[in-house]
Amino acid sequence: FNTRVRMSNLWVEVRTATVDCTEECSVYSVVRVEQTSVTTRKVNGPNPQWNETFNFSVQDCGGQLVLELHKAGFFSGALFGQTTIPMYTLRHSDKPGTGWWCYLFHPESNGSLRPTKHQLYVDARFELPKDLPPEVREELEAKLEKFGDILEKEVVIMEKQHYLMVTGKLDLPRSRPTTPVSDAEESAPSREESAPSRKENAPSKSESVLGRKENAPSKSESASSKKVRAQSNKQAVEHWRKLVNHPEIKLIVKRRLQAQGKWSHKGTAGKSALIDLVKQLQEAKRINQQEANSGKNVTAFCTKHRGAFLTRANTAQDTRRRIRGRRLIDEEVRLIVYQRAIEALLYPVSDPDAHKFESWNAMKPTYCSECGSFMWGLLKQGVKCSQCGQVCHERCASLLSQECFAGYNRRSSMHDRVRQAISTKMSKTKQNNEFLFTLLREAFDIQSDDHNRYVTSIEQKILSLTSNFEAVVEVNVLAAEGLNMRALSDTDRKIYVSVVVGADHKKTATSDFVNPQWAEKFVFRCNNYHEPIQVRVWNERDNAISKIQLALTKEGDIFLGQKIIEVRRIGPPHDVWYKLNKRTESVPVSGNIKLNVSVYIEGENVKVPLQEQYTKLHEQLFLHSHYTNDHALIDVPSMPAEGDEDKLKFLPAAAQQVIDEFALRYSIENLFRSMIHMQLLVNHYTLPKALVVMANLLRNIQFQIFTHIAEDNSIRGVGATKLFDEHLEAINFGRDRFAKLLDNLMATLRLDLQRFRDVFPAHDPAKLEDLTRVCELMKAVVLFQKQGFQATSAVKLPEMIRDSMTANLKDTFDFIVQNSVPPNMSSHLHPGLSTEGEPFHFFYEVLDNIRSVVYEDTNVYHPQIASVCDFNLGEVSAIELWKLFGSLISNLFESEENLKLFPSSAYLDLLFHIKNFYTSVVATATSKAGIAVDYPCWFVPCVKLFMRETEQKAVTYIGNSWNGDMVAKFQSYQGQPFSASVYDMFFLLHKILEYLMSIESDTEDGIKAVYHHDYALMVCAVLGEYLKKIISYIPSCNTEPKQKEAYMLVCNIHSMRVHLQELYEGLGGSERAGQKCSETLHGFQNSMLGKELNSACKLVAASSKNDIVQATIEVQNNLLRAKGQGASSKQDGLTGLKEESRTIIEPLMNTITKVLQNIASIVKPSDDTGSEQIVLHKLIKEVWAIVLESMQAILLPSQSPECAILQCACCNYSQRHCALFDVMLEVIKDFFSSDMTGLKQTVVESNIKRLKSIIGLYRKTTENLIADYISAETPKETVEEDTFGEVAIEVSTQIHPTTGELDGKIRVVSATNLKTFQTAGALRISIEVNLIVSYAQGSKKFTTTQKTGTSSPSFCEIFEFMLKEVSAPCELQITAKQHSGTIFKSDRIIGVAVVLFAELMAEAKQTVWLSSCISMSANCSILFNVLSQRAIDDAAVKDFVALKTQKRSQDDVVPEKSIVPDKFRWSLDDNASLQ
Repeated sequence: FNTRVRMSNLWVEVRTATVDCTEECSVYSVVRVEQTSVTTRKVNGPNPQWNETFNFSVQDCGGQLVLELHKAGFFSGALFGQTTIPMYTLRHSDKPGTGWWCYLFHPESNGSLRPTKHQLYVDARFELPKDLPPEVREELEAKLEKFGDILEKEVVIMEKQHYLMVTGKLDLPRSRPTTPVSDAEESAPSREESAPSRKENAPSKSESVLGRKENAPSKSESASSKKVRAQSNKQAVEHWRKLVNHPEIKLIVKRRLQAQGKWSHKGTAGKSALIDLVKQLQEAKRINQQEANSGKNVTAFCTKHRGAFLTRANTAQDTRRRIRGRRLIDEEVRLIVYQRAIEALLYPVSDPDAHKFESWNAMKPTYCSECGSFMWGLLKQGVKCSQCGQVCHERCASLLSQECFAGYNRRSSMHDRVRQAISTKMSKTKQNNEFLFTLLREAFDIQSDDHNRYVTSIEQKILSLTSNFEAVVEVNVLAAEGLNMRALSDTDRKIYVSVVVGADHKKTATSDFVNPQWAEKFVFRCNNYHEPIQVRVWNERDNAISKIQLALTKEGDIFLGQKIIEVRRIGPPHDVWYKLNKRTESVPVSGNIKLNVSVYIEGENVKVPLQEQYTKLHEQLFLHSHYTNDHALIDVPSMPAEGDEDKLKFLPAAAQQVIDEFALRYSIENLFRSMIHMQLLVNHYTLPKALVVMANLLRNIQFQIFTHIAEDNSIRGVGATKLFDEHLEAINFGRDRFAKLLDNLMATLRLDLQRFRDVFPAHDPAKLEDLTRVCELMKAVVLFQKQGFQATSAVKLPEMIRDSMTANLKDTFDFIVQNSVPPNMSSHLHPGLSTEGEPFHFFYEVLDNIRSVVYEDTNVYHPQIASVCDFNLGEVSAIELWKLFGSLISNLFESEENLKLFPSSAYLDLLFHIKNFYTSVVATATSKAGIAVDYPCWFVPCVKLFMRETEQKAVTYIGNSWNGDMVAKFQSYQGQPFSASVYDMFFLLHKILEYLMSIESDTEDGIKAVYHHDYALMVCAVLGEYLKKIISYIPSCNTEPKQKEAYMLVCNIHSMRVHLQELYEGLGGSERAGQKCSETLHGFQNSMLGKELNSACKLVAASSKNDIVQATIEVQNNLLRAKGQGASSKQDGLTGLKEESRTIIEPLMNTITKVLQNIASIVKPSDDTGSEQIVLHKLIKEVWAIVLESMQAILLPSQSPECAILQCACCNYSQRHCALFDVMLEVIKDFFSSDMTGLKQTVVESNIKRLKSIIGLYRKTTENLIADYISAETPKETVEEDTFGEVAIEVSTQIHPTTGELDGKIRVVSATNLKTFQTAGALRISIEVNLIVSYAQGSKKFTTTQKTGTSSPSFCEIFEFMLKEVSAPCELQITAKQHSGTIFKSDRIIGVAVVLFAELMAEAKQTVWLSSCISMSANCSILFNVLSQRAIDDAAVKDFVALKTQKRSQDDVVPEKSIVPDKFRWSLDDNASLQ
């Protein structure tokens, strides 16, 4: 192994690699040769491309080439793996090669090599010397390549022998004994050694799957021989162990396995490599039969223990073994066939000198011995045999069926001569054809003595039949069909059959059918062994011309065909179709005749039909030739040459001569012989070249059949289908039998296709060619069935082949699964859930094996069938194996228990591995087939689990980021409008989104929607947790040092809204994100983030509320100091009013300016569209709302809840105050109308307009305010559950005709269901009615008498009133009171109700529901508030206010209802206005 070359140039090209690494990294390669090492550049990605070539000057070609793959690091890299290649295995060439993939191994600390999934694609070669001529260069390159192959084959042989040695099946060579042995023992070998028996190689009964047991020593073997043998075997075992464990040999094996991509991932070299090298082993060395059987055992061992696919059984050897052990036919039939064949060989009819014809002149009227017609002419009317004297027409000489010497056996003068001639001919035949008799004897397993006895008996029989022949011939004429009757009309059709045996002449009745039937039997006595049976078909003519022809030529009728059968060629009786022959070339003949001919020969009993005898003879010689003698099959031409249709060769020369002689003697149709040979080939199709021969023979049969059909159809014109059936019946094979034969052939071929990996292994080119031949043969059979049997309903050939080969994929997948199951795996657990070793290693190994199978089907098997079928086996294999893999994993992760075995990342890694496999192997095939992507459905629970775990990790991660951000006081992240925790949070969410998008790239929309919804829920949960932290932290930032943190947190909330929108768009927006995802994210963005953003802005802005409130109190004090009542005097002027107003409001404006400056100093807007700008505007809006509420508190102190803080004094503002107020509002409006504030002009104006409307109320008179109040008041509709009783009243009115005043009467009818108070005394109830009118002195009060003892008193009391102004607003306020029982306490109010007078005018009778108090609308509340300011100075207003503030007494359990409406919310929208 150590070949040295001085300074050889070694070229190494590092092209690409496959890196199995989940994270992105940079890798580089290192090439080491002797003491030199070079490094490639660093490349990122799992599939780096280098294409870098390096040159080395090598002194020792027996060294090693080391290839390494490294991961680049910041300081130092990490070794992914390495491989070592012996340099003497590299090729020598000047041209770059295709290269090979090298599997890499990682060195362990204990010195072993751990296999990895990394691969390196390289090419290496030694450069040839430059000064060599081209022809020398090519020759040297070829020799070096051959030398390398020899080295590798030798290593393979050693590997195999190592296996045989370990398993105890190696028949080690015997060395010369070291101890003295006697000359007798040394020179006289045993019987078994010198003459091995025929069954030497047959397996014993104890033969196992792995091979035969060791041969037991011979009984005759001496003790010393046993000792010598054991010692020599021990030495040989040690020798082989040292040899196969040599490091150089291991490197060669490793190099070869790496190049073929078959290196085991479990670290055991070999695996299925020996299977691929068995054929090369047999080619490299000639091994005996025992070694061949051992090679088969190696294959079986690899199949069972090393993960190889099923191997093909050696059917030829099994069949050969069966043939040696027993006879294949019945004993009696065997002897009958054997004797018939001996008879045919002894006295052959194929002798070309049987007759010696010469031209002859008839001296008298003579008739032809063949056709029986008159021989016309003056000279040379015909020919005559010089030996036997038979005469015939020259055209009939070739048709004469009688042998020479016929006709002389009854002449006593010639009798001895004939016997002597026949005896001489048989002796000559035995002498010249001794090899034929030997072949026949061996084929039928006849002993030599028995054979000689049979030959002698048959010779005597033949000689006796020439003189003492007695036979009874029965001819049963059954039917005829396909006759040539084109020239005959229906009236002229009179068909009959004539039968002539010797001098006897008989005929059937006439028939006028196209296919006549007779079923007539004739009996003849025959005394001539060679007498022919002449069967002719005629059409009778009953006219004068036919009678003249009959007198002259013995044939007055129309000849339709004939069949000449010799008596000696008749077998046992059975119905046989015979093809009609021509008598002359000028007469067209077609059709067949069905006869049942039986011959009883005295002293002979034939039990087996001749066709069956020929079948057994052909079969026995076939088996003997191809199994016993190992002859190759004889090629049959697919298209016979013209004139050679009847000269087909089926067997080797000697066997062919035997069956030809038998067929010729007993008239076996050549087409029948072809079909018998076809049947044998079908039964033994595993023979070499059987497929080619079958295909050619099938085409030959097809040619023969349809050639005859075309000829017959041109004459008869009845159609090819009918003629096809007739022809098969005529050759006595039968349509059904041939159809069954083809069906069996198709079934056999389909069975082979169903086991194509076993029958046609990928490593055997010869077997792969057989696969092509199988497909071509199936195509030929299908075409034959379609053409001959009209099998239009048969399955199409591509579908048939596809279904057959697809059936193998299930077995292949089962085998892959069985060999991928982890060792010691519990039977009740799924193999993919094994917790030992790497998670899901089972699925990874299954997918790798499926990838190899699909690659093999695409690149090895598909090219073999592409010329026959139009389907892609690789794509079909990918689809079917993918479906089977789906059935293995589809429902695996639906159980929660199965999701707890590994981390979620392991499930996702498996998903990505399956995705990559699907994309590279399956996607193209499924897209063409229109099959939807299904693997994402399998991992929906896994993705959900990943989302849940990711959510928990994300919340923890965000919490840590929040804590760090809080320590840093929420500084801006790189000048952005958010802090670092927001960046960390959305960076993580974007990474999760990218991961999710990579998962769902091939997912259906339904599953995408599920993933998107889960992702949306996870995002909302993470953002919700972060939002809770912000909301809980903002209240602690009310001090001025922490205001900047509060403002940044508000910016964070707004940035969350912005980035959430980006995430939504990353999901595909409304078109692709899904409805549930869109609703979830929009709901969170609007309801949560939007709401909390506003709340946060309010909380942040509230920190400046105290300053604004104090400034507002100072403004009110300044305003109240302003003197004067009523309108301002003319000399004040507008300028003075403005100056005074600015002076009054100056404290508030200074405070607002200061607050806004503080906000702007913290929130610095970068541009008009930035997030800071939006947050700034929101904060300004909140400040604006605080200012509005503060100004409202000055105007309406009793209504505003802030009045307690403002401590505003209740006062009735004068006209001058109102004027000053208007100017102050204009100043505020001008300040907040700037574009920088972000407030809309319409919103500011609407809010100012509302305040001015309140100021306008102070300018109105009391009567107008009361009138406005009554007009704005809408009585509340009280439901029955909230009422405290009801009061029935009636109103009647009348307008005075002269004064126009309104006179009216109010009648209090009754009160019902009053909810009274508990009292110790008597219950006294009264009803108080107040008529409220807007003008002065218009209001009146009426009170009924007190009713005692009931909560539903009846009053029926009438009160009169008068209204001066009919159109003035007016209302009735009804109050139910309960007497307190003492003069020291006022009466208790049960309930109050308000009824508009306009309603009473429309409907006189009213029933009003009592409430606990008077409810006011917003406008009424404002009007009532203004009126309350005037109640201090005006008694009428004071009474009005007292009425409107009436409410049910406090000691009742009914909850009190406030008369003040809910807190007024200042709207910042455009549509806000005062109604």
